[in-house]
Parts: sequence; C-alpha cells; structure tokens
Amino acid sequence: MLTKSALLEIDPDTRAFTLVGAFMGHFALLETGIGAALGEVVGVNGARRVVIN
Repeated sequence: MLTKSALLEIDPDTRAFTLVGAFMGHFALLETGIGAALGEVVGVNGARRVVIN
C-alpha cells in the first residue's frame, strides 16, 4: 500500500499518473456496483445489463 509520505517522495509526473490511476480504479468499482444493482432491480443479465449500464 502506498502511504502519503511515500507518495510525496515520488516525482510529480509519476505521482500524477498514480493518483489518476487510483481514481479511475475506484470509479470503475463504483460503476460496476451501480451496474450490478441496476441489473438486479430491472431483472436483466448479460448483454442487456451492459446496455443499461
């Protein structure tokens, strides 16, 4: 796990890519959870769930 002090020691370009990547990863997990919940509520699976997402 990357701590705040270790993150501050990284050069600014690498730190920016690390932070953007972490944000995108967390957002993808959030989007997957919302998509799964919507699929369950609507009662669809497979390709139909993908289209709804």
